[in-house]
Amino acid sequence: ELIGINTAIAAPTGTFAGYAFAIPSALVKRITDDLKKYGTVQRAMLGVGIQNVDADLAKKEGLKQLSGVYIANVGKNSAAQKADIKEKDVIVAINGDRVKNTAERQEKVAQYKPNDKLRVTFYRKNKEKTVTVVLQGEEIQNEIAGATFENLQKQLPESPKGEKGRVCLKSLKEGPWKK
Repeated sequence: ELIGINTAIAAPTGTFAGYAFAIPSALVKRITDDLKKYGTVQRAMLGVGIQNVDADLAKKEGLKQLSGVYIANVGKNSAAQKADIKEKDVIVAINGDRVKNTAERQEKVAQYKPNDKLRVTFYRKNKEKTVTVVLQGEEIQNEIAGATFENLQKQLPESPKGEKGRVCLKSLKEGPWKK
């Protein structure tokens, strides 16, 4: 009857009173199963750079909705690009469940594994559209906002078994984040 596993407590006084943060038990089970079966966590990736929709962004981009997940950029050859999700789209639902912010979007995608299919509903130019996305794993090389990422195992074959699921920066080009 596990509900979640505590990961941190934010306590302004240094005591054990405050806000506790936990990993949901369903996610713990999936991670445990992955570790037993594959030796690493199988992380599914949509391949997008995201930000919350707020009043300022909605005004700037001419958006009618005031919640959702704004797509700031789309990775080259990513699951999102292959499904025709584009920059400036606003994700509002995954598999029919409403998504109000980036944390909810990340939580929804984290429940799935590479090669799972999701129905992603988004707005493009204030028109709703739904597409099917086949999620990718971290082993797929992705480029987002001018940065290319690659599986760490390809860069460091001698790295410990536990490092197989990690990614590293392969190359860096000019991007919106670089000054």
